[in-house]
Amino acid sequence: MFLIVFLTALGVGGTTMLGAVGGYCFRGVAHRAGGSAVLSFTAGIMLSAAVVGLILPSLEGGGFWAVPVTTTGILCGAAFLLVLERLDRGEISLDDTVAVSKTAASAPGSTALLDAGASYRLEDLLRSAIVASGNDSATALAEHLAGSEQAFVQLMNARAAELGMKDTVYVNCTGLPAAGQQTTARDILRVSCEICRHPAYFNYSSLWLSNLTHPSGRVTDLTNTNRLVRFYADCDGLKTGSTNEAKYCVSATAQRGGMRLIAIVLGASASQTRFNEARAMMDYGFATYKRTQVISAGELTGYAIPVRRGAQDTAPIAVGKGLSML
Repeated sequence: MFLIVFLTALGVGGTTMLGAVGGYCFRGVAHRAGGSAVLSFTAGIMLSAAVVGLILPSLEGGGFWAVPVTTTGILCGAAFLLVLERLDRGEISLDDTVAVSKTAASAPGSTALLDAGASYRLEDLLRSAIVASGNDSATALAEHLAGSEQAFVQLMNARAAELGMKDTVYVNCTGLPAAGQQTTARDILRVSCEICRHPAYFNYSSLWLSNLTHPSGRVTDLTNTNRLVRFYADCDGLKTGSTNEAKYCVSATAQRGGMRLIAIVLGASASQTRFNEARAMMDYGFATYKRTQVISAGELTGYAIPVRRGAQDTAPIAVGKGLSML
């Protein structure tokens, strides 16, 4: 079983480059831990939220790429992304009422203990799905948005294809083990970066403790499955997952000094191991790199372009989104 660690840096706003001529940030490290092979490798340049460069080390002389792995919770990032995007477009509202079917209420794995036949606010279901990995909440949201879980899964696969997640196949919306369902560290990185473009997500993923009040008045306590939110400074997401097949996984993120790091850990043999590996990688990233603003949005570059038939012969060139460097 390989423990895979994927670390990337994401600039906050504008375009982030590494060095004066680009290249790759961080270095891949292969070592041994607890008697099992541990492979740490990193993502490189980030342009907005799109990966444009990757560095992959080799282990024992062989090339290594992200291994397909079935994960729960962390795999269903595309489900959260679809909800967030529809919220941004105004197609749904946090105040929408969502009816919970018997199918959703009986979802296996970790749940928020939803009542079948009851109606909940969309925001409550989103929060319980993100904070406590509520599979019943995720299924109810899928049915609300697409009519059925399978129809929603088709939307997830379509969105994954748009993001270039070539090695991901969704079979359900929860990430629970299912024949043919798989993803990779690289693809989880892609969807994690895209989710980070939606600040509303962090309203929930950054919560350590919360609760869900059911229509009947019953209250379910919710504890974040991502322990780094509580025990790692500035960590505000993203998601954990664990199954017998995939072992323990996490996509973790933290932001300091205008730089956001994302660490992907798959296949850890113990729950705490995934957090330790993610913590170590982010510690290294924050200690070694910083984001420096080269030029800000709207700032003049000192260059001009010629203007024909205008009031002036030239017009100054200003920066659009700004430029920073790692």
